[in-house]
Amino acid sequence: MGMKSGLLSACALLTVFFLSAPAGAAKPALADCRDKANGNRAGCMKWANPFHVERLKRTNSCPHCDLQGADLRGVRLFAADLRGARLDRANLRGVDLRSADLRGTDMRNAVLTDADLRSADMRDALATNADLANADLRLAILWNVNLFAADLRGARLQAADMRNAVLSHTRLESANLRGSNLISANMRFSILRGANLENTSLWNVDLRRADLEGANLRHADLRNARMEDANLVGADMEGANLQEAGLQGVSLSSANLRRANLKAAVLWGADLRGADLTDSRLAGADLRSANMEESHLALAFAGGARLDDKDKRRAALLGGGLRLAVMKNSEPKAPGSEKRDGGMPPGERETGFSAEKINGLSSVAVSFAVGGQDK
Repeated sequence: MGMKSGLLSACALLTVFFLSAPAGAAKPALADCRDKANGNRAGCMKWANPFHVERLKRTNSCPHCDLQGADLRGVRLFAADLRGARLDRANLRGVDLRSADLRGTDMRNAVLTDADLRSADMRDALATNADLANADLRLAILWNVNLFAADLRGARLQAADMRNAVLSHTRLESANLRGSNLISANMRFSILRGANLENTSLWNVDLRRADLEGANLRHADLRNARMEDANLVGADMEGANLQEAGLQGVSLSSANLRRANLKAAVLWGADLRGADLTDSRLAGADLRSANMEESHLALAFAGGARLDDKDKRRAALLGGGLRLAVMKNSEPKAPGSEKRDGGMPPGERETGFSAEKINGLSSVAVSFAVGGQDK
């Protein structure tokens, strides 16, 4: 009888322990957790499993553990095994997570500001609304990671592998993505103002309505990219590969497109006012309804480019600095398309193009030469 009474008492105590929290009590709001990021964040800690937290600190390994809301600041997690762990709303500000295994982790709303995630494996991680401002993600593996609406301002992502990543509505202002792999990533509505995307692989990426004003896209691979209605005002795209890219309605005013490859690109209705297209390749590009006033097309090659009659008459280049612009087999063909040699210096004849040297363009009808071979 005494033993039975003791067991009942123990059960009663355990019931009181586990039910001590008020019924239906809500977890701390994200704002509450983030407000405590610089101070005491114990209010978020109670939702993590304390045994799991202790295990992680002791063994540096806690796959599939419940660490939601845990305050892990100051914990060294170098090469930690956190596969499938719940880290949503956790505070990992400034934590060393180099080479950590974070595959499939739940990091929603987590605070990772200034965290060191170099070479971390975050494949298939869920990090929506996470705060990764100024985090170091160089050489990180981020395949299929979901960073929807995450904050990556000032983050270092050089040579990171972000294939098929979701970066829609993500803030990436001034982030450094030089040499990263973003093939087939979803970056719709993302903010990349002033970001460094030099030599980045952006093949087949979705950048519709993204804000890339002033971004560095020099020598970026943007083949087949979808960039409709994106903001690329003042962007540096020198040497970028935009072959067959969708650029309908894009804002490229004052952009640097020197030596860019725009073959078969769709630039219908694009704003190219003041853009520098020197030595660019526009063969087969759709330039109908594009605004190219004050743009520069020195040595530009536009064989087979499509232009409206109005655009062709005005050349959409009024006041521009056109010199040896070649519109080979442009549609529709301009009258007087026979080869012209008169007045061209010998060095310019050697290019193999049939072109006309035009200086000081101002409200003149430009007739395009036809013939020559594409480079």
